Amino acid sequence: PDPPRHAGPLAPLILALLEKDPAKRPDATAAARTLTDGTGSDRTTDAAPIAGETPARADRPTTGRRPSRRTVLLAGLGAAAATAIPVALALRSDSDGAGGSPSQSPSGASGHPAAASSTPSSAPEPPRPVALFDGDGSTPLSVAFAPSGTMLASAGTDGLVRVWDTATRTAVKTFAHRPVNLWNKPLDQVVAWNSRFTAALSVAFGPDGSQLAVVNGDGTVSLWNIADGGETVLPYLEPTEWNGATGSVAFGPRGGLLATTYDAPTVRLWDPSSRTNLATLATGDTNWVAQVTFSPDGRTLALTSGNGNPGNTVADGVLQLWDTESRTRTATLTNVNSAPYSVAFSRDGKTLANLRSDGKVTVWDVASRTATGTLAGPASGATCIAFGPGRPLGGGFDTGKVTVWDSGSGKTEVVLSTDTSSTVTCLAFSPDGRTIAATAGRLVIWQFTG
Repeated sequence: PDPPRHAGPLAPLILALLEKDPAKRPDATAAARTLTDGTGSDRTTDAAPIAGETPARADRPTTGRRPSRRTVLLAGLGAAAATAIPVALALRSDSDGAGGSPSQSPSGASGHPAAASSTPSSAPEPPRPVALFDGDGSTPLSVAFAPSGTMLASAGTDGLVRVWDTATRTAVKTFAHRPVNLWNKPLDQVVAWNSRFTAALSVAFGPDGSQLAVVNGDGTVSLWNIADGGETVLPYLEPTEWNGATGSVAFGPRGGLLATTYDAPTVRLWDPSSRTNLATLATGDTNWVAQVTFSPDGRTLALTSGNGNPGNTVADGVLQLWDTESRTRTATLTNVNSAPYSVAFSRDGKTLANLRSDGKVTVWDVASRTATGTLAGPASGATCIAFGPGRPLGGGFDTGKVTVWDSGSGKTEVVLSTDTSSTVTCLAFSPDGRTIAATAGRLVIWQFTG
């Protein structure tokens, strides 16, 4: 064929891919190596790269410009086409997300995230943050999207849970838990000792979007009916003297299980419909559980412990997997100290990410239970993580920034700013991946178009 015009340095590769003789065409590995040669990576080399990915060239110096990426999308017996799109579209997924619908890259191919543009002029500036809530005396601590993507819930230090309409960006519901004070002293004295006793620590939507679960600072869990505002309070999670520092709650995707933890080395499984405690899972570790999360199929529960306690070493804690049917521990992947919002499954359940107390993120292959790589930010350590649809993995930082990586290659897709210097405490992706929400002294969202 005639040499392609306007292809620049890609011309030799495109010509090679268009060879009539299949034997003369480069295979996928060779093509990917050609395209990625010279790009930077945030992935470190203390673990093997994910299968099928070309290892990043760690020996090349980085530049002030964000590295570009290209992806070869292969189909059939080797016919290929190269595509480049703005970074704002790189967060669009080819995979199905819970509660969302599958999307495709502009080429119509699936299985890989879209690629960022190779030229600075074609990559638009990251979207600006839109503040839904500036705090007004309360610090948002947790945020979650409804499965439909039409609602967003936030929980904060004032004890209120606010439900937002994502289309109008307005608060449409507010739920207030009345603290249960069993201490033999006035509430103001309890709050003076434990400032988060009256806070709403963690929030999660039920799988059908009709219910919210909230871990309260007094050690209880509230189940809120979003339609009528009715509250059901589950009993105290642990009969101990709590610090009220952290709590985590997660619904199983099938709706029959609720996992909760609060200042203890155990996780409780509940039947949310009958409000009964089904089982208590003991980690065998003395560190408090920091977070719980279910795999997309609901068969596995992942937990982390350690709470990021600065008095602990990076190995003081555990990352474990549990079978939700037999309620038995199936693996302790590693001993690691983890903070809240420190473990997340990819939407297909094949990948697990874990945030360590040193601010680095380990990526795991769930099937083989092996670490496949480590992600790190440009300077400060990550403080929370969340998966989007497909391979995007977001990490919040104590600088008020959010980095989104391709969890497969380790490349940085985009860096977002909350326009504050406050620590990002929680991240959430909308089901379709087009909106990211974060808490960092206030509640902000970024919306991606295209």
